[in-house]
Amino acid sequence: SGLVTTPVTLNTPNGVIFLGNDSIYPGDKVEFTLYNSLITPESIVIAHGVFNWSDPAIEQLTVRVEYVEVGQAVISVKNISGSTAVTDSVKIRFVVFAGSNS
Repeated sequence: SGLVTTPVTLNTPNGVIFLGNDSIYPGDKVEFTLYNSLITPESIVIAHGVFNWSDPAIEQLTVRVEYVEVGQAVISVKNISGSTAVTDSVKIRFVVFAGSNS
C-alpha cells in the first residue's frame, strides 16, 4: 500500500491492490497506474472496490478503469459524495482478461 496515486506493479491475471489512507474529498478523483505485463491494448481489465465498512462514506466511491495500453491500466477512484471525505484505506480487486484482435 502507499499513497493513492502511487503506481502499483502486479504481474498476475488477478489480484488485490491496497491503497493508502489518504483522504479522498467530496468530488475528488484520484488515479494510479497498474503495471502488469499481461495487459495488451486488446485486454479487458475490470476493477472494483472492496471498502472498509467502518467508514460511513464508502458507498460514495466509484472505481473505474480509465484506459489500458501495453503493460498498464490507469484506474481511478472518485468520491461522488457531496459532503463526506473518505479516510479509510481502499482495497481494489482487479482481473485481466486476454484480448483478441478478431
